Amino acid sequence: VFAAAVKAGLVWLAIIGVLNTIVGLYYYLVVLKVVYLFRSEDEDKPVPMTRPYTLALTILVLGIILLGTLFGPWAEWSTRAASALF
Repeated sequence: VFAAAVKAGLVWLAIIGVLNTIVGLYYYLVVLKVVYLFRSEDEDKPVPMTRPYTLALTILVLGIILLGTLFGPWAEWSTRAASALF
């Protein structure tokens, strides 16, 4: 991508892209460092399963299972809806 920008004479854009890549890489490496190198005191404690949490988790799991197994009609419906727009 950056080579294409340089070939098109947009060296300044390639430099900005490289700088943004470096900033993004730094950000993600800091996140990975915190996730894998620092241990939390609450890490070994189980998550409390309150009633609202259990209800939300159950609804989400059922939704994922239903959408995963019944995806065909949803895909057909969305294809028809998109083709009606264009």
